[in-house]
Amino acid sequence: MRVIVRAMIAGTAMLSLAACGGGSDRAGDDTLPDKETADTSAADEADARSFVDEVFGAYSSDGVPGHLSDPAPVFAPDLAGRIATLNAEATATGSVPDGLGADPICDCQDWEELSYDITALTIDGDRAEVELDLTNFGETAQRSFTLAKTRSGWRIYDIDDGFRASIMGGE
Repeated sequence: MRVIVRAMIAGTAMLSLAACGGGSDRAGDDTLPDKETADTSAADEADARSFVDEVFGAYSSDGVPGHLSDPAPVFAPDLAGRIATLNAEATATGSVPDGLGADPICDCQDWEELSYDITALTIDGDRAEVELDLTNFGETAQRSFTLAKTRSGWRIYDIDDGFRASIMGGE
């Protein structure tokens, strides 16, 4: 409702300025982002960065990150559901699915010396592309994550443009 009211006020102000000859004399001024859009983008970027920090923060503890045993707080809902199903099947059969043989987030099995640096983060609607340098045991690799904005916040939608397909069965 606030957006509609703000749009109405902004529209009225623009009409008033136009009627009295005021307003911007720059061509294309209507393409400038409004403050609310800019604020939303900045908030989305901050939230996405915070989510990545939280995901990788799990590797700094002495335990095992729980994102595969409890995937809902980390992965997009459909992907989290599929991971949970694969985990249940693995428990029942003793066979680990291909996509879950190593930790998909760090692409590793050990992580005592894991660190990361976000090199790029772009937001496009309800998706965010995150590029980062991931260093583990002195070796650095470039990784990419696609995040999806959900009702619960940002979640991993894909990793390196292939994890999703391997888990979802070629989707």
